[in-house]
Amino acid sequence: NAVSAQQAIRQPEVSQHLPGFITRQRVRVTPTSVKVGLSGTLVISLTVKKSFHIYDPSPGDPFLTATRVIPLAVPGVTFGKPVWPVPTMVKGGKVHEGTVDIAIPFTVKKGAKPGIAWFGASFYAQGCNATTCFPPENFVVRVRKSLGR
Repeated sequence: NAVSAQQAIRQPEVSQHLPGFITRQRVRVTPTSVKVGLSGTLVISLTVKKSFHIYDPSPGDPFLTATRVIPLAVPGVTFGKPVWPVPTMVKGGKVHEGTVDIAIPFTVKKGAKPGIAWFGASFYAQGCNATTCFPPENFVVRVRKSLGR
């Protein structure tokens, strides 16, 4: 069976490596049809291991490991600042538990060339629970999308 170009683009998100404190990830782009000259949102959902948390980008204590997220470069696309959900406080630090949805707004410039692009982000994060912390890790999550006119 031949695979149409439309079906080939609907590939699942890809991660080079997920750290032990992240049990699942999902990357999606809204609207699902990415068009030149329009705006959208890259939404990255990370599920943190049960009883663990990751720190907010502004954890509230300089000795805590702030989570960093950097959108992957896509030619012709400008990304805004990542928007995180409201954190909870644990022992004086701002944390995220369970499934965490990070929204990153973007605009596709009018001069962007149509074609295939990888939308995603690079993360630096540390997972901790009440008694232990994983070492901080870098990881990438992404999804393949088509830029159209």
